[in-house]
Amino acid sequence: MNSFMTKFRFALIACVGIFVLVMGGIQKKNELKKPIDILDPEFSFEDIQEGDHVKCDVDFIMDVTSYYTKNGKETSRIYCLPHVSEDDYGFYMDGYMGVTVAKNTDFSKLDLICNDSNNWWNDDSGKAMKTLSPYKLDGTVRKLSSEELEYFEKYIKKIDGDTDMIIPYTIVPNNNQGNLLLGVGGVITVIGSLLLVISIASDNKAKKRASEAESIPGYEDALL
Repeated sequence: MNSFMTKFRFALIACVGIFVLVMGGIQKKNELKKPIDILDPEFSFEDIQEGDHVKCDVDFIMDVTSYYTKNGKETSRIYCLPHVSEDDYGFYMDGYMGVTVAKNTDFSKLDLICNDSNNWWNDDSGKAMKTLSPYKLDGTVRKLSSEELEYFEKYIKKIDGDTDMIIPYTIVPNNNQGNLLLGVGGVITVIGSLLLVISIASDNKAKKRASEAESIPGYEDALL
């Protein structure tokens, strides 16, 4: 029984490693896709698909629609990224999606861009928007959860936007997650597999010794 449980644990470790390895491979595959500049005026947010690789310079962004906390600490935020187009009457927003960030440095950077974006958008004087150092966005598209989407819709209603223009996706910066998962998965898989092989070999040796011991002739206790 102990031998079975030992093998089961080792096999479980190997399976976990393989799972992490596969997930890392998927992430890496997405990163290797041809990047899309979703802020190109000719691009439509409606063409976005889950898993797309997005790479663009964000110099216009709206407020935070929701944030996530853990143990009382803010760990991530979702900002509203609009698609801005222009016609003979001026600028207008024709699509909204999210940008998810989880670094304090990203918070600070996007907060500055958000503040200047809102000031420019609400200014009717016709002044040009302040020149900003854009946020370098390089990430992968994922779906918004139902809770995230609910908060996103509340925000769009708050700014008198059209909720029908919400594209229910957010872009998560890659931050080498694929490479990390591949590395971790590879290490776990190798360790789990080696332990499993060693366990099986050790068990086979023990069985062989027990079998050889049983075949050795000798006296037996008659007082049973």
